[in-house]
Amino acid sequence: MRGDWRVTPAVGFTRDQDLVHRVIGKPGVVLVAEVAPNRARQLIAAEKKKAARIAGTTPVYDLIVGDGQGQVALRKLERHFLKLPRNIKGKQVNELDRMLKAIPAPLPIPKGPMPTTGRVPRGKVR
Repeated sequence: MRGDWRVTPAVGFTRDQDLVHRVIGKPGVVLVAEVAPNRARQLIAAEKKKAARIAGTTPVYDLIVGDGQGQVALRKLERHFLKLPRNIKGKQVNELDRMLKAIPAPLPIPKGPMPTTGRVPRGKVR
């Protein structure tokens, strides 16, 4: 893509493999969702809330990649980004990127020791 864009992949996710990626550029913060439209609202709202808390007055856009109505086709994604209005300067892009990267990302790693077998342990039966 042309211009100065900072992409952070998979800032939000669900166990159904729905993903939200964060893109920072001169338009502001853009949240790109790879999710079924019926499950998108809650995931995007949570990430938009996190980004808006840090971004302040910087606009936070959200879009869903897909072929349906209200979605952006993958082949038209770059064109969609370039049509967004320029709202912040280059130095603000750097500062915003640094602040948003400081948000801790919870990793989906299970706690405890790794199981050595594929079986689920059974509990005691009385």
